[in-house]
Amino acid sequence: MRRLLKVTGFLVVDFLIALLLLQAYFGWYRGLLFVDKGSEHPAWLNVTPGCPDTIPDLFLTHYSPWVLPKEQNFSSIVGVSIHPGRPVVLKGTPNQARYWSFVFYPANAAKHTNSLPSLDSSRIELNPDGSYVITLSPTKVDKNWIDTGDASGGLLFMRNYVPARDSAITLPAIYYGDKLMRPAKEYDHAP
Repeated sequence: MRRLLKVTGFLVVDFLIALLLLQAYFGWYRGLLFVDKGSEHPAWLNVTPGCPDTIPDLFLTHYSPWVLPKEQNFSSIVGVSIHPGRPVVLKGTPNQARYWSFVFYPANAAKHTNSLPSLDSSRIELNPDGSYVITLSPTKVDKNWIDTGDASGGLLFMRNYVPARDSAITLPAIYYGDKLMRPAKEYDHAP
């Protein structure tokens, strides 16, 4: 009996150590455990299969309903914090893709529903220079607005379906109000 308790104790300790290591790796290093709650330090995380910096499959299936091959899809996620009076602003240029979109998943929202706040390439109004500015906030703006409702944070998903061959994919710069939090990030996309 004493031996059984000792073995059980070692298994419990091993399990707890494994949990701590997983939390340290995903929660602190990559920011994955709580990415859907938002972040004061947003970072784009690649969910495109086959890319060298793709997040683990466990998170791919949790955040993306359709895992498509790299030649048909280039997608990324970022956790953003929402504060009253401080909108989240995305500044970028359209990618050469058949369809691209931004979908906001408020913290604790049901995943993969049609009622999530979003904007897609058919509705985004471009500036005269071909760039776009998208605002995420509870307060309406004139154009390219994603309503965050009463969410204090959430997950923003950018999808680019059927990118043009040999084109680059650019993830937009992220601002909290007027403060640049994350510069635009470019990937070569040559399937």
